[in-house]
Amino acid sequence: MQVFYNYETIPKKIKNKLAVTIGNFDGVHLGHQALIKQLKKAKHASDSTMVILFEPQPKEYFMGE
Repeated sequence: MQVFYNYETIPKKIKNKLAVTIGNFDGVHLGHQALIKQLKKAKHASDSTMVILFEPQPKEYFMGE
């Protein structure tokens, strides 16, 4: 696993064929597990997979928590 904090820092070879999911991953419950399972299936058609999440969580950011 690699962690990138900015899209611009992701190497071009990874960006070329990339399967992505984006969300408010506040824990890996059944809904998130289903998304990750679909992402793994998409990997067969791409070179890499990526999960995009937010830090801080959107609710924390907008509510000032």
